[in-house]
Amino acid sequence: MIVRIIVMQILAALLVVILPDLHGPGAMNAGEVTTNAPKQNGITSLRAFLYYQEKGEFNREDILSGRVSLRNVVGGISGAEGPSGAILVLVGVRHTAFGQKTPVSTFVKLTAKAGKKNISTQEVNLRSFWSEQETIEVPFMVHRTGCEPLEITASFVEQNKTVSSLSRTANFHCGE
Repeated sequence: MIVRIIVMQILAALLVVILPDLHGPGAMNAGEVTTNAPKQNGITSLRAFLYYQEKGEFNREDILSGRVSLRNVVGGISGAEGPSGAILVLVGVRHTAFGQKTPVSTFVKLTAKAGKKNISTQEVNLRSFWSEQETIEVPFMVHRTGCEPLEITASFVEQNKTVSSLSRTANFHCGE
């Protein structure tokens, strides 16, 4: 029993020394992985925002966060700022060279599905976007969002191969 207590105290002391301060500078974000390996080209994030056609404005809250009610948004009900039949999807992309340095065969593909029905498939060549930074956000508009959950998938394609992808669901639904 005494040996077990001593071993636990030694392990606790080692953890304090080895583990970084989880609340201070340099703390990792949820889901973030840190390594010494070179950063890979690919999808880094996926966000979406309701578009209010009567106002010509976008909601500022990411509907993929789970914090936004997506009930009856087609008719502007349930706390929506007005009717919404489309969303803006922003796809975070990491690449070592944007603009003319980007190979022609490098693009982001966005697919939106409601059940088995394909609502939208779009591709954007990364040569369209110049940046000195390694990370940018590529915009897509998805129309006909409707009353069913919408699965949104962004894929990063290089030389006809999907290098990375990320999927999220916008839980649209209608009813009383």
